[in-house]
Amino acid sequence: MEYGSDAEYFKMVKLAIEQFYEWNELFNEEIYSVVGFRMLYKNAI
Repeated sequence: MEYGSDAEYFKMVKLAIEQFYEWNELFNEEIYSVVGFRMLYKNAI
């Protein structure tokens, strides 16, 4: 998420987070947990 100003990196992070949630379900364990951090960026496209 440290590349939040770059839309391509932001998209990759979003996909990775979705996959971590899938792992949580697959292993029935909280591998990934949300800590309350949010990053926003302005879409210039």
